[in-house]
Amino acid sequence: MMTVRERFPKLFAAALLWLACAGYVFFGGMPAFVVQMAADWHYTATQQGVIAMAEVVGNAIGSLLLVYVIHSRTARFTLACGLLMQLAGNAAMYGDPAFWLACCERVFAGIGGGIVFGTAIRYVSLNPRADSLLPLMVVCQYLGMTLLTSVIVPGLGSIGASLIYCAATAGVSLFVLFFFMDGCRVVGESPDGELPAVNAGAAWLVLASIFLVSACAGLAWTFLEAVGLASGLAPDQVHKAIGASAVPTVLVCLCMPALLRRGWALSSGTVLLSVCAAGALLLATPLTPWTFAVGATAFTGAWMASGVAQYAMLPGFDPVGRHIALIPACVGIGSAVGSLVGGGLIDSSSAFGVAYDISAIFAVLAIVSMLAAHRWGAQRSVIGEAPLRDSTN
Repeated sequence: MMTVRERFPKLFAAALLWLACAGYVFFGGMPAFVVQMAADWHYTATQQGVIAMAEVVGNAIGSLLLVYVIHSRTARFTLACGLLMQLAGNAAMYGDPAFWLACCERVFAGIGGGIVFGTAIRYVSLNPRADSLLPLMVVCQYLGMTLLTSVIVPGLGSIGASLIYCAATAGVSLFVLFFFMDGCRVVGESPDGELPAVNAGAAWLVLASIFLVSACAGLAWTFLEAVGLASGLAPDQVHKAIGASAVPTVLVCLCMPALLRRGWALSSGTVLLSVCAAGALLLATPLTPWTFAVGATAFTGAWMASGVAQYAMLPGFDPVGRHIALIPACVGIGSAVGSLVGGGLIDSSSAFGVAYDISAIFAVLAIVSMLAAHRWGAQRSVIGEAPLRDSTN
């Protein structure tokens, strides 16, 4: 008997894309949220970095729980838990909570987000149409982030209203549970009942690359709006500049399926991460409005598109999905490191240059890790241990 996912594959794909965005909603709006927190709650840059770290550490904990603790439960149960935690954690922050209480609530909501995003990306990565769905997922996430930072959050006008919006997003996402009524599990499914070979070493190196680029992004993306304001742009100009970067980012991401079909995941990822490093270095220089716009566009476009290449490498090494479901953990811990380091450096030096130099170094290390994963995987293939591709829907 066909499952709902098999009967409505396009609707299921759309639901997965929605979940990927819903699990990412607070981090996606981070540049605008930290400005609102400073205005409404008078948080310092270090406190803003700690709040960002609390959110992404929660994401990491959520994906680790998904893989190592609750993987034996049904996808419907795990998704329901994750979405309800997001809803409750965001709604509980409404008002003016004490700083450490706000941190705890962000960890709680982040755990839910990690569970939701881990589930979504596992099903996207092992889908037969992953070469098309992965770029679409990144495009949807980026457009969601741009919409949040450029339109929704500025329009809502306060951190409290923005948090209620995040809670409402999780509530609406509960309708996606309709696709998981058959009792399927998130991790370890295999169509023939056997576990195919997993190249754990190469998979961990890809995850390390994702961690490093997430640290790069956690530092640069979290404080991007503050950098724009420091460059002399008015707040509405900053929002427009960040929003305008969506056009080249979407175009690059939409080119990724053709590159992936040609087996160019490694080469395209290397080039994109190089551009990401160059964008961060540009943002580290004395800024004008134009250099901010160019640097922000180069950085965000290359960062988002490079994620497609990294995510596309993992299924070849891990057809079971266990390492794939750890992506939110790597994104979360990496972003936490970047946000905390960035906040501390900015508070201590009152400048963004050193912080963005560190961001560029993270991007270069991510390239090294991707190349090492490719070399490790090629060596294992030579001795006959290349993994098979899963066809989970």
